[in-house]
Amino acid sequence: MDNSLLGNNVLKDHSWPEKTLHSFNNTGTDGEYPFGSLIFDAVGNFYGTTVLAADEHVGAVFELKRTAGGGWAEKTVFTFSGDGTGVLPYAGLVFDAVGNLYGTTSGGGSQGGGTVFELSPAPSGNWTQSILYNFDDNGTDGYDPVAGLIFDSSGNLYGTTFEGGINGGGMVFQLSPASDGSWTETALYNFGGTGDGSIPSYGTLNFDTAGNLYGMTIAGGTYGEGTLFKLTPETGGDWTETMLHSFGRSEDGDGPFAGLIFDAAGNLYGTTQSGGKSTVGTVFEIAP
Repeated sequence: MDNSLLGNNVLKDHSWPEKTLHSFNNTGTDGEYPFGSLIFDAVGNFYGTTVLAADEHVGAVFELKRTAGGGWAEKTVFTFSGDGTGVLPYAGLVFDAVGNLYGTTSGGGSQGGGTVFELSPAPSGNWTQSILYNFDDNGTDGYDPVAGLIFDSSGNLYGTTFEGGINGGGMVFQLSPASDGSWTETALYNFGGTGDGSIPSYGTLNFDTAGNLYGMTIAGGTYGEGTLFKLTPETGGDWTETMLHSFGRSEDGDGPFAGLIFDAAGNLYGTTQSGGKSTVGTVFEIAP
């Protein structure tokens, strides 16, 4: 076909070539089912998690490092075994300023409700795990943390739990470090109240430039199909929640599973797993 006949409707191939850096296997040496996102270190190596690992392990943290020939070599740097180390790490990881890795496991730990953990590198190349917090399905604490973590400028960690809290719909939590190396958990907001969102998404929370936290819930809200929320810090340490959007209206998306990103103008962007005109999901923008 003569493309000149198409005027401005010329079909262009803007596809990007794909290259497989590593294929996970189930031969007994590798992790299985990478669910979370990847993160770079300062020299360009990748780090991530797998929900399972071989030899009956229940999750792993891996590193992908560039090789001299232009390829990538994968190394399992830590495996979760269920003996207090936590199980089933669904989320990605986050680095602190000195190169330690932080993440969550959705189950396991000393109370069975999941963990927040730290992995510290040693000169030998090994990594040592420390459990910073054990979640407890006790009717008041959150449990099943499937989302990743985010730091504030003071070194506090923030995240969500998929379930639990005083209303049963999950919660937003803060972990604050002490000088003796311990960490204290504070529940910033409990989901599941009347007309509220419920079940925080798998996406990591996001800060704006003023220190407000943003995230989404998979269910609840005005139409029962999830919410986009904002948490604002108040004097005295309390946080106030505002529902910015309830999903589920006509041709709206439903059940947002992932996280949010900002553009330079302060608009928020994300996705929903279903809904929209074709009922199979949307990409959306929410402008302040």
